[in-house]
Amino acid sequence: MDDRALGWVMGYIDADGSILLNLLSSGRRAPRISVPSTDRMPLAHLKLLAGGYIISRTDKRKHVQWAWMWVLSKDRSLELLRDGWDLLRVPQKRARAKLLVDRWKWGTTIEERDQITEEFFAIPDEKLPRKTESKEKADAAMAEAFEAANRPWKKV
Repeated sequence: MDDRALGWVMGYIDADGSILLNLLSSGRRAPRISVPSTDRMPLAHLKLLAGGYIISRTDKRKHVQWAWMWVLSKDRSLELLRDGWDLLRVPQKRARAKLLVDRWKWGTTIEERDQITEEFFAIPDEKLPRKTESKEKADAAMAEAFEAANRPWKKV
C-alpha cells in the first residue's frame, strides 16, 4: 500500500474506527480493527486497500437503518498498525496501536498476553468536557487535545 492510501486508511480508522483486543471463543484475545458505517462504499474501499471483510447488521424494524462493519483481524491488523500507527492522532488509539506494535507477538506466553491486555484496557479514553462545563474549559480542552494529537512523533 502506498503512503497516500495508508494515510487515508489510518485517517478513517482514527476518525470512525476502533482498535480492539477481540475476545475469541477460546477465551484468548486477538488484535482487531473495526470501522462501522451506514455507508458501505468507504468500507469497500478499506477492504480493497487493506483486506479484511465486511459484515452487515440488519434489523426488520423500519426505523432502524442498515449498517455495515469493516473488520481486519489478527496478523493483518498488526501489519497495518506496524505500517501506520504513527499516523493516528486520537491519543487512545495511538497508544493502543503502539502497545500492540511493540509488545504483541504470537509467541508470547499467556501470562505476557494477560499483562498486555491489562495495559491495553488501562489506556484512558480522553474525552472532551461535557456541554455543561464552561466554554473556556471546553476550548482549553479542545486546544490541548489538538496540540497533543499534532505533536511530532518518531517511528521506533
